Amino acid sequence: MNEGEMLRGRSKIDGIMAWVAITGGILIVLSIIVIVFLESRIVDQAGAEDRQGGFLRAAEFVGKMISKTGGIRDLTVTEELIKEVRELRPGIKRLSVFEITSESASLILSSDPRAAPRTLGLQELAEIHAGRSVMQLDDSSEERAWRITAPIIVDGKVVGALRGLYSIKEFDALKQEIGLTKVVGLGVGVVTSLTFLLLVRFRIHRPVYQILSAMRKVEAG
Repeated sequence: MNEGEMLRGRSKIDGIMAWVAITGGILIVLSIIVIVFLESRIVDQAGAEDRQGGFLRAAEFVGKMISKTGGIRDLTVTEELIKEVRELRPGIKRLSVFEITSESASLILSSDPRAAPRTLGLQELAEIHAGRSVMQLDDSSEERAWRITAPIIVDGKVVGALRGLYSIKEFDALKQEIGLTKVVGLGVGVVTSLTFLLLVRFRIHRPVYQILSAMRKVEAG
């Protein structure tokens, strides 16, 4: 084997090792991206279910209290109920109570009267009449929140609706932590791939090349 053939063989091995290291790094990057995406979706879904469940329980509580106090138009009682709900669930903002009739939904009371709509939209009203809640993600501000409208039911009849913004900042913080962890993992994966390439080159490839060089010299006499 002449020196040119040995150099070509060495270059070929270098190319294979580089391809293996680069392919491994790409696979690690893609795997981390997919995992981050899936985990973010899981966190978003968990946040939505948690906020919806908490808001529905708040609406159920309001309905029970209204049934004991004589009606949804008792503003003193309704205002106290709104304060109590906000104390129990500090993440809820812009909490409003609407009176529901067969044709309309009019605002009775709100913790933020200037931002609260005077009435519910037709789609919201239809869902409330059917006894279902309505959710929409509001990301118009730095702190994302679910805008939730839930029916207030008294004696099996929808008499009102509870509407508010329920912050999901805890779940967004969790997503950021997950993302940071994966970035660290990505860095470790890239470093591992480069280390593997260097290890193969200097610990395996170079000694083999030295042995082949020595054999060539012996053959040459």
